[in-house]
Amino acid sequence: MKKDRIKALLMISQIGISMIVPIFLAAFIGNWLDAKFGTGFFFLIFLLLGILAAFRNIYKLTKPFYAEDLKRERQEQAYWENLKKARSKQGGGEGKADGDESETCEANIAAIENGAVKPDAVRTAVKSRRERAEEEFDLWRREREKSHDGGNSHDSSENGG
Repeated sequence: MKKDRIKALLMISQIGISMIVPIFLAAFIGNWLDAKFGTGFFFLIFLLLGILAAFRNIYKLTKPFYAEDLKRERQEQAYWENLKKARSKQGGGEGKADGDESETCEANIAAIENGAVKPDAVRTAVKSRRERAEEEFDLWRREREKSHDGGNSHDSSENGG
């Protein structure tokens, strides 16, 4: 988490410097040319060029950051689409799955009452398809984050939404 904060501060500093330097440098050159040639338009032209250069620099700095997010978002979307396809291939509409789960739940309750099965085993057996899919997706996301940052993920909010 501390590493992420340092990274964010460095990015903000880099953005600030990448904006200020071209603007001031171009304004200085424009002012110098105006003084040398006795004109009044070089300052404005160079100031506009400096502003354009600054925004170009910001675009170049932030583009890879957003490209990674877009790539990750597309991978997540493909994952959910594949999950939907797999669900539909299993031949189950939601009604059929819910009926099967309720029958399994009743059988598991009876097994618990008889002492044949531990309650924790039943809890994992009767999870809804959505819960299983969400857990699988969370696991996949954590693995992706670990591989993305070299296994240094220490985010304590992973269990949140």
